[in-house]
Amino acid sequence: MVFYVFYREWFSWFFLAGLLLLPWFSLAVSLPAMLTVKAGLRCPETARQDMPVRTSLQLDCKLPTPPVRCQLRVTNVLTGERFLGMPGERIPTEHCGMITISYPRLYVYDYLGLFRRQLNREESRDVFIMPKPVPDDMPLKPEGSGVSMWRPKPGGGFSEIHDLRLYRPGDDLKHIHWKMSAKTGKLIYREPMEPVQKGYVLNITVSGTTEELDRKLGKLLWTSRMLLEREFTHTVRAMTAKGLVLYTVENEASLEACLRSLLGTPKAETTAVDGAADALWQHHIGGDSHEK
Repeated sequence: MVFYVFYREWFSWFFLAGLLLLPWFSLAVSLPAMLTVKAGLRCPETARQDMPVRTSLQLDCKLPTPPVRCQLRVTNVLTGERFLGMPGERIPTEHCGMITISYPRLYVYDYLGLFRRQLNREESRDVFIMPKPVPDDMPLKPEGSGVSMWRPKPGGGFSEIHDLRLYRPGDDLKHIHWKMSAKTGKLIYREPMEPVQKGYVLNITVSGTTEELDRKLGKLLWTSRMLLEREFTHTVRAMTAKGLVLYTVENEASLEACLRSLLGTPKAETTAVDGAADALWQHHIGGDSHEK
């Protein structure tokens, strides 16, 4: 009995047993939190060029939050550039585009960081990096209105211009041209017509280097705002990787929707877009190295 009181080396066996059991004890204590923790990305939806933007990983757990590690995959949809980063790091905003941020793998560790579990749910967030306005030379000041053609007025009604044609069942009898009908022996219908207004068009080819895209989209933003300030509804004709797309810009909200769509579409391989044949006024948004 006296020997075991003064002989202390038997504590080392307890210490060794404790070390061997500690990882499993940590796993048992951490497992409820590892199974119930939820993760989500947080980042702004819209930002300006060169604006500091950081993303963070939001963890939701009713128990003490276990350690979580992941690597972010950052892609600029417009330019096709790809980056790798970590939560909390600044994402690249030097060039405009739609930045898609995702984490393909996310690992949850026990409290000692010895065991891990992978969360299979992949979440992504989009950040629109809006271009800076770039002044552009507009060769003409759009003013007035023009008529390219006439078309039948939907629903009929009053009109100073009419087109004469044969009566069709269902036409309003009030618009029958009785004198002309008496001369021809057939019912002649006076169809009300309305003018088709020629529009204001901005043409742009979404192609080139990242610097050229910044310049082009910046000019588009500046020119479109100038037209809106003069209360001119206009059409943006853009050549992208998906082909020619048209956007009607009536206000600041529709302009932002147009830019978001262009930022989220891969750039085109071609370098030219044909102008609109029936436009009252149109302007080409340049920005390539061989253009102004």
